[in-house]
Amino acid sequence: MTRSVGTVRAAATATSVEPAWEMSNLERVTLSAGASLQHRPGPGWAFVVAGQVRLETAAGDEGLAPGDAVLVDARTAYRITTPETEPATLVIADLRPSVPVPRLPSPLVVRGFATASPGVAALVTMCPLQTECPPDLFAASYGNLIGAAMVAAWAASQGHDRADRSSRPWSRR
Repeated sequence: MTRSVGTVRAAATATSVEPAWEMSNLERVTLSAGASLQHRPGPGWAFVVAGQVRLETAAGDEGLAPGDAVLVDARTAYRITTPETEPATLVIADLRPSVPVPRLPSPLVVRGFATASPGVAALVTMCPLQTECPPDLFAASYGNLIGAAMVAAWAASQGHDRADRSSRPWSRR
């Protein structure tokens, strides 16, 4: 089965599934010192543009620095907080897989996302819309781009060969 949206394609067979992603909004937020961003209904993605933040989940707390990104699925409650002394700027989105993606941890933290995917980081940081991107092909294309970059960076950090389809953590065998 092949699904096409513009030039974005997601192929699925009985033995493997290539991830495909959806997103309906992308916004830049600044959290003041000591503030928090509460879990919103559904999945979430956050990219740290400036400042330090702490991601809090039932599994524990993790510090995130500028250039880090995190993907949290809809089943994981989370909170992102700033230190009492420093504000932070984030780009956040409701990124979610449109084709089921097995074996991705939640939260999926990619340290150095901006280094691993500098073009994607620059694009989302400089989104031409000041608040939310409308739910159209523009936002859908961002979703596929961000999702693919997150999975690729995470897979590389786990030692998976991007050229070898059988070693991909999302492949169904």
